[in-house]
Amino acid sequence: MGISLVTSAPAWTFLLCLAAGFAYAFLLYRNSPLPEISRLKVNILFALRFVVVSAIAFLLMSPLVKTTRREIEKPIVVLATDASSSMVSGKDSLAKRALIEKDLNILREGLSEDFDLRILQFGDHVTDGTPQSFDHKATDFTQLFEEVDVRYSGRNTGALILMTDGGFNRGASPAYGPRRLQLPVFSLAYGDTSVRKDLAIGRIRNNRMAYLGNSFPLEIAVDADMLSGTSSELVIREDSTVLHRQSISISGSKYHSNLPVYIEARKTGIRHYTIELTPIGGEVTTENNKRDVFIEVVEDKVKVLLLAVAPHPDLSAIRTSLESGLNHQVETSLASEFKGTLGNYDLLILHGFPVAGGSGNGIAEKILNSGVPRWFILSAGSSLSALREFGVPVAVQQYNGQINDVQAVSGNSFSLFSPREELLRALNDWPPLKSPFGVYSALGGSSTWLNQKVGSVASDQPLLTFGDYSGVKTAVLCGEGIWKWRMADYLDNGSHELSQEFVQQVVRYLSSQEEKGPFRVQCKSDFRETEAITFDAQLFNASGQLVNEPDVRVAIRGNKGTEYTYTMNRTSNTYQLSAGLLPVGRYTWSAEVKLGDNLYKHQGQFSISALQLEQAGSRANHDPLRILASRTSGEVFSQGNAAKLVERIRDNKLLKPVSYLRNSTEELLNEFWFFILVVLLLGGEWLIRKLSGGY
Repeated sequence: MGISLVTSAPAWTFLLCLAAGFAYAFLLYRNSPLPEISRLKVNILFALRFVVVSAIAFLLMSPLVKTTRREIEKPIVVLATDASSSMVSGKDSLAKRALIEKDLNILREGLSEDFDLRILQFGDHVTDGTPQSFDHKATDFTQLFEEVDVRYSGRNTGALILMTDGGFNRGASPAYGPRRLQLPVFSLAYGDTSVRKDLAIGRIRNNRMAYLGNSFPLEIAVDADMLSGTSSELVIREDSTVLHRQSISISGSKYHSNLPVYIEARKTGIRHYTIELTPIGGEVTTENNKRDVFIEVVEDKVKVLLLAVAPHPDLSAIRTSLESGLNHQVETSLASEFKGTLGNYDLLILHGFPVAGGSGNGIAEKILNSGVPRWFILSAGSSLSALREFGVPVAVQQYNGQINDVQAVSGNSFSLFSPREELLRALNDWPPLKSPFGVYSALGGSSTWLNQKVGSVASDQPLLTFGDYSGVKTAVLCGEGIWKWRMADYLDNGSHELSQEFVQQVVRYLSSQEEKGPFRVQCKSDFRETEAITFDAQLFNASGQLVNEPDVRVAIRGNKGTEYTYTMNRTSNTYQLSAGLLPVGRYTWSAEVKLGDNLYKHQGQFSISALQLEQAGSRANHDPLRILASRTSGEVFSQGNAAKLVERIRDNKLLKPVSYLRNSTEELLNEFWFFILVVLLLGGEWLIRKLSGGY
């Protein structure tokens, strides 16, 4: 450790400090105050006072104490354990748990002394620590690798250890590894990779909504291993009523078939369908023979007009996203070719609008007079000077005709609806949109979901804002390029689910009928079992002002008679509630509040679907782990060989401690040791004079 004094004052000022100390001591001790004090003691007293006064005078120069310390950082080893249910599934689950715990203890004891061991668990999310219950419903290596990149980039990170069966059902394959960190990845591979007798329902493709009186499709994937020559029966029930039976003859040791089934929607509301394959003797597990599907049956479709100034790939991306939900009837047209009536639609999506003076056929006036909710998507050709004319809920200044790349970052005060956390994370990571350059601001009374992020700088300029123009719901996305979000979603997750959910969520809010009563509650109709149940509510007084003084009580009732009661939380002037996670099933809810002498009530229903990804397959998959190990100079060890893994990591010469020189600067006035030094010097002077009769 090195210590030095630094100051910005010129060096000659230090001589003034010494001169001040000498002058003070000389005037005080030039003649001995007591004749009996020896000359030696006088000289000592002179020296003590000289040092003290000089040191105190030196403080006027604002000196700094610079300290240099050498610190040793051990190499970081990240240990990530798969907490998904597939790790301990099967009849020998207790033995599997015991083996995992044994390997964890060996790794902790063998690596903690020489390495900075960081322990994580992952599955459908990433947290610190080791798994206790192995209850995660999905396995997402992409999320794990992103978390490791964020936490340990730029550190002395030496290795990543995975304790997993290699199976994944969300995100990209583990074979790709972390994107930024270049480090060896070692794996302890669990589970049985051998092919055993098993019959399973794989992926089920279905829409979340259907229409009363129509038949809706279910595409059911059936997989079977080592069951050639046997047969099963596919049974579909709605509650206890059998709707469909189908015999399945299995041929070949590796059987796969996609079975299309059409079911008639007979009743409105959230309907619960159970899909089951009758078991075959000798299966390794029957947990994957049954799946539950919840579908909301409604009466009418939402008619959407996708109107564009010019052709653009966004149009196809938006249309496909809406049609995947089945409850949207979408028409696409160029503005110059549209001859219909805007008032015949439930929502207008206006791509490239506004344009100065409309598009030559008075389209601006037609849009404003239609009374139809509208979603504007700005493009390079949009006229920002016409925003006010079209009733867009943002204003733009300093527009210079240039285009800016802006990423989305979620706002903190948005309360119109509650997007999923997975969607918010994805929006922050997806590619930037092309936005007309300018300084954006949201108009009064609007609500911003997404703000603009340019490079690494997040701003409060709106990217996606919702407003109200003359009583008509309006939204504006200040950039084009939604098609890139759709592609990024598929690249990251192997599906378009999140990008479609983004488009559908905006459309669902804009096209929903606005409640006119003083008490308004929003809760979506379908949740996954890993999602928290959320509610948003607004309460208006007789003057039409938002208030939230009274308590809002919510009761949620399951189909088995279970009831959960809550009191909603207050925000600035509205209400919100996160009811947490609830079991899979159908639920009804009611909310009530008393304002003055009036009691207001609201009710609805929702379903919670099981995320049965971990039950879809019974085999472990170690091939991606081997690919990952070969790409990163790592290695794969079979379960129970944790001691060999410890030995291999300890023998790795590349995992070395790193020495750092860490500098710190502090004002000398704030150093406690300097205060003690001055006190000791003054105290020593006083003591000598006291003992010599000088006081």
